[in-house]
Amino acid sequence: MPYFLKPLWSRVFLNKSLKETLQNIPLGRFAKESDIATAVVYLASSASSMITGSSLVIDGGWTAK
Repeated sequence: MPYFLKPLWSRVFLNKSLKETLQNIPLGRFAKESDIATAVVYLASSASSMITGSSLVIDGGWTAK
């Protein structure tokens, strides 16, 4: 299931499927482009210099649930 909703995905999935998916995301919304971009900028900056061998999950809490 997509955590990052693009126009193509919204046309592919029925409204019911989208609503069911949103109910399973604790933050109650899909990721926006800016959410992904912010994480990329962080990882590319010196602020993340001690981050090694980790995954940065941007899914609104889906996997933490």
